Amino acid sequence: MRRILRSEPRRIFASGGQEVNHKSVDSDVLDSAYVIVDFQSGARAMLELCMFAEASKHQEEVSLVGTRGKLEAFAPSHGTKQDDESEVNFRRCLRSSKFIAEYEERARPPADLECGTIVEAHEKIDARLMQAPSRT
Repeated sequence: MRRILRSEPRRIFASGGQEVNHKSVDSDVLDSAYVIVDFQSGARAMLELCMFAEASKHQEEVSLVGTRGKLEAFAPSHGTKQDDESEVNFRRCLRSSKFIAEYEERARPPADLECGTIVEAHEKIDARLMQAPSRT
């Protein structure tokens, strides 16, 4: 986060625990957590960690949200060995410049089409990553 934002943390809030995967073993690994980081630049970043949601569609989801839009990337679920090119694994949502310029003046939210554009795509995944062994 520091590298992307080019700013240092000013304040950090965190809460986590050993709720499922590491509850019965002597381990310092947290399997769930929420972390909020306020940066000197005024940006705020948030991390949500859940290591016991194996039945999810995506193994990992990463979102970046800023004043001009949102980027999302999705990693395939555990055990997936083939890259399914019909599956969306990347989404880019860009706010329209008109929406950004008029945002402060709006009394209520605009219609969906006024907000901007959404592009969904599939970014090819390196086959070597898809064949990596699972840790059990």
